Amino acid sequence: MELVYFIVTTSIAFLGLVGTAIVRDRYVIKLINDGDEKTRECARHGDEKLHEKVNSMAFSFNDSLNKLRDSVHDHYVGKEHFESSVESLNRSIEQMNKSIIALTQRIDDLLKRDL
Repeated sequence: MELVYFIVTTSIAFLGLVGTAIVRDRYVIKLINDGDEKTRECARHGDEKLHEKVNSMAFSFNDSLNKLRDSVHDHYVGKEHFESSVESLNRSIEQMNKSIIALTQRIDDLLKRDL
């Protein structure tokens, strides 16, 4: 009888020990899964923030590029247009020089008559 009592109590203790180990194992696995889920959520949140920054930087870069393109378009002078403008300025300067020479000649003629 003592042997049966010993076997039953040992079996109950062993089952309690195995049950406790199973419960503890399940608890540890649940903690690991919860930590993994929190890590995934933080990574997702970080990815969203990174995407927002990248997209805002890309928008800012595109906006700057558009402004630069508009500025170049507004202020850029084509080679032909530039050369024709320079030629026009040169002709104007030549006409001004001729006018100044003619005016100086008239002033000299007037001064010579008065003397």
